[in-house]
Amino acid sequence: MTLKQGDINGVIEPLEKLAKLNPQQSEYSVLLAQAKQQIGDKEGSSSLSGCFRHKTRGFEGFTGYGGFVVRSTRPEAAVGLLQETLTNAAQENTIQPGSVDAVAVQVLLGNVHATQKRYPQAISTFDQAIKKAPQDFRPVLAKAMGVKGTR
Repeated sequence: MTLKQGDINGVIEPLEKLAKLNPQQSEYSVLLAQAKQQIGDKEGSSSLSGCFRHKTRGFEGFTGYGGFVVRSTRPEAAVGLLQETLTNAAQENTIQPGSVDAVAVQVLLGNVHATQKRYPQAISTFDQAIKKAPQDFRPVLAKAMGVKGTR
């Protein structure tokens, strides 16, 4: 198979196969959802939330997912999913230690609020993450970058 630069439709089928054959590699599902989002397949791109709920959600997994969420055409669905993830984080980390990086989730949630220009919610979310993990640079950096337009 030969793909040309910018051939988003051409990567859908291979990504679907990769995601199906390697369910433990959440990056394939994230890339598939992003590709479907690029071609305007809202149903296909929103399917990420279903697979996301059943995967390990460390910071690496959130990197690709974060871009998807921030660019999402359904920010309220993204907010709901992220809040649900935060609500269940302690229990999931008890069952499987380190499976949910709550600070990363809070950073994403703050970023979604910031992209929707809900700056008080963004600041509050970033501040909660900073309080939870004062040694972690990610929420501090996200707060600086996410709400820079409010000053």
